Amino acid sequence: MAIEYFGQQTAESIPANPEFRELENHMWRGLLTVSLAINRRIKESDWDALVAAEADLQSFDRDPEGWLNEQGIIDSTDHVRDGLQDQVSLAIDNCLANSGA
Repeated sequence: MAIEYFGQQTAESIPANPEFRELENHMWRGLLTVSLAINRRIKESDWDALVAAEADLQSFDRDPEGWLNEQGIIDSTDHVRDGLQDQVSLAIDNCLANSGA
């Protein structure tokens, strides 16, 4: 639950139009916070994948039609949100499975 919470918080608080260094620092702070919270070291690549999946899900929730259009998906299905949620769950599982004490 902590991994999901901090992933959501990091995705929600990404600055608008950040410079690379600013985004890198933001992601690092989120990674450090969650790693300290669960007493495990999460890999940066797993963290990046989780935050990207969370950002996609949040973007879809805010504007489903806009997100589908941006992704080039023509047919809007009810399964898109479920698929995005599955990606988030998989990313959370990867964060925990690949983390070390």
